[in-house]
Amino acid sequence: MTAPTIKPAPERHRRPVNLRTLIPTVVTLVPEVAIATSAVLATSVVLATSAALPTSALASGWELQASGTTVDLHGVTAHHSDIDIAWACGDAGTILYTSNGGLTWEPQDSGTTVNLYAIAFQEIQFGPVIAVGENGTILRTQDSGTTWETIESGTTNTLRSISDFSFLACGDDGTVLRSPDTGLTWTLDDLGTTTNFHCVTGTGVWQVVGDGGALYIGTFSSPWSPRGGTSSPSRRGSRRT
Repeated sequence: MTAPTIKPAPERHRRPVNLRTLIPTVVTLVPEVAIATSAVLATSVVLATSAALPTSALASGWELQASGTTVDLHGVTAHHSDIDIAWACGDAGTILYTSNGGLTWEPQDSGTTVNLYAIAFQEIQFGPVIAVGENGTILRTQDSGTTWETIESGTTNTLRSISDFSFLACGDDGTVLRSPDTGLTWTLDDLGTTTNFHCVTGTGVWQVVGDGGALYIGTFSSPWSPRGGTSSPSRRGSRRT
């Protein structure tokens, strides 16, 4: 009796790999390149855009860069006339500096170990760079970070944000600060609230936002006034130092 002929199984064709489907896997398997889902920069990485950098599996235009630190980074700012120059700040007084578009980042001596939550290049000629953080900390440099000077803020409340226009800063317990002299001295604007503020902008109209939908608006010549949220009304711009 003749044995049945066994035909070899047909070769299966490989389906093309869609790199987009691999992105979540890559991010999951390599914690060092996990991208934060908030505005806070991911631990131990700095993301920057540069047409000269090679492409990767990340979204178009983004490139993973080595920060050289494992502390949490909270703020980043770029020089307004030279995009290759930038600074980042974070926990334990960390300040990083790049002069080559982020290809390398170097630590700078901030002179403090408190957590720093925001940093901004100020939009004036030869603009200083200012960083803010815990315990009312304000740091200022006029030489690109070679030296950082501690500036008296007049508050011990944590500062969370600083604008790159108009020298405004904000933070916990209703704190809003302004500087009339490029960040050398600061005065406290009393908005009549204990709302924690998280972000401030000074481009044209001043705006500050915080807990409970709080949003205040003001200008250099006009007092602050609330525009919604659950915070208490402003006392129309009275100040204390």
